[in-house]
Amino acid sequence: MAKLTVRAIEAAKPRAKPYKLTVDTGLHLRVATNGEKRWLVKYVVDGKQREARLPKPYGNGGEGFMGLADAAAENARIQSLARSGIDFQQQAADALAKERQAAEQLRTTLLPFSEMFEEWLKTGVARKDGNAELRRSFAKDVIPVIGGKPVKDMTEHDLRKVLVSIVARGRNRMAVRVYRDLVQVFTWAEKRKPWRELLIEQNPAELLDIEKIVAPSYNINDERERVLSPDELRELQGIFRRMHEVRQSAKDSFNHWRRSRGPSRGSHDKNRTAGVSNSRRYFSRLPAASWFSTVAPSQTLEGSS
Repeated sequence: MAKLTVRAIEAAKPRAKPYKLTVDTGLHLRVATNGEKRWLVKYVVDGKQREARLPKPYGNGGEGFMGLADAAAENARIQSLARSGIDFQQQAADALAKERQAAEQLRTTLLPFSEMFEEWLKTGVARKDGNAELRRSFAKDVIPVIGGKPVKDMTEHDLRKVLVSIVARGRNRMAVRVYRDLVQVFTWAEKRKPWRELLIEQNPAELLDIEKIVAPSYNINDERERVLSPDELRELQGIFRRMHEVRQSAKDSFNHWRRSRGPSRGSHDKNRTAGVSNSRRYFSRLPAASWFSTVAPSQTLEGSS
């Protein structure tokens, strides 16, 4: 069979319906009604005929076109693979799948701690406050330090750095809480993909010794054991004194209001009973904020952020 020449291809004109021209064994040219010419290749693999369209249309110039010589070379490659039992389309699909898998593996190896933490919040922990305190404490002390670091590169030194910075602020109790949360995060991650593949070599949280990180005077076994300092005791005493003063002032105001109304004739007992009832209602409706409006502690006890 004679091969089709460039001149013959150029002379092919569009018709009312698309048609095909045989260019070479297995190589064809489809001429569309708008005059576009696309390369088609027919080949046989394992006794089954397949057909594929080459990615670029016919043309002798430009990056987006394929001339006769290039199309013939590609057809020869496809036919050679087919004779060896290889489908070039399947080969291309397999190669693409491997590329995507490699890209995904690379992306996974670079997953930062912040993504693992967010996934843990969504599926690994559920606290009564909706994990609000967890998110707040990590956003303040953990994520700024190690949030962007890949999980696979995380070491106990990174986690220790976080805890030491908290202890340096005098927040030993907070450091213990964050330490326990970090242990939970990494324990959860060790059992789940893709995180467990990133922690094959080590779980950095397991290597931490929190007793050697907190202050030597801090009793890690009983966080509530410590005695208030003299300054803290005086401050607490002042709080109770102000609470008593606010309560007494509110009581005096109510008594003055009741006396100003005066009892009605023949209704002394009734008003006395009503006064007790009104007094109870008055104090029950007194805004809680008014009890502490004059209280302004100069410092926060350990455990708050």
